[in-house]
Amino acid sequence: VARPLGFGLARSAPATTRALALDVATLLRGLRADVIVDDGGSADTGPMSEDGVPAMELLVDESHYFDVHHTPADTMDKIDRTHFSMCVGSMAVMAHQVADR
Repeated sequence: VARPLGFGLARSAPATTRALALDVATLLRGLRADVIVDDGGSADTGPMSEDGVPAMELLVDESHYFDVHHTPADTMDKIDRTHFSMCVGSMAVMAHQVADR
């Protein structure tokens, strides 16, 4: 798990959804996870986006993502606990705030 950078939001998301995501992202500035990019269509969320769901996904620093990803070395002991906590916290803040508003 790498440091969170922000979120990718599906290009098809309505302007009001984009504005909400940008507003909530300001709460994550202290983690430097406050970026909202116009791209939320990975293999995990793409099919939903194509069906019109305003999908969002966590963006992380991928500079070392493929060092162990999907290799035999891809095991729980490789998780950076600090980055993991930052990722979970970022997703929790975004999910809670979006649901609450």
